[in-house]
Amino acid sequence: MDGSGSTLLAHNLEQALGLVEGLNNKLYQKRERVAIIQFANQQVSTLLEPTRAPKKIRPLLRKLSAGGGTPLRQAVLQGLSLLDNEARKKPQEHQHLYLITDGRSRDALHDLNCKVEVTLIDTECGPVRLNNARVLAQQLNAHYFSIEQLKHWSEP
Repeated sequence: MDGSGSTLLAHNLEQALGLVEGLNNKLYQKRERVAIIQFANQQVSTLLEPTRAPKKIRPLLRKLSAGGGTPLRQAVLQGLSLLDNEARKKPQEHQHLYLITDGRSRDALHDLNCKVEVTLIDTECGPVRLNNARVLAQQLNAHYFSIEQLKHWSEP
């Protein structure tokens, strides 16, 4: 999940947090596992290690920090590594990487080999849109959705 400075524009981060909460609720109902990796301030950190989706995730999401640069490539590599480790431990589980970002990064991802299903959710909103996330989704051979298309995920 992207928490870089550009996500603070037009309340993009707030919308993304609602989306993550809604996605977690769906995973919780299905008794599936989840992990959350945050990237902001030129750092990548694991906010939630792989575990069964928690019933309430809002307190954890409040710990997210925002600002600074977007280490997108490093975050994707860390996410893929985490999923690769989980696939070895639990080969029966389907691994899926949800990349939630506005795409405002200079990192190229075209040379990454994603062996898991990837969905990129574009959080870029507002009057000025660079549409970088769509390009990144193509580079990753990922499913692409704008956050507006998934508003229903953040509804109770």
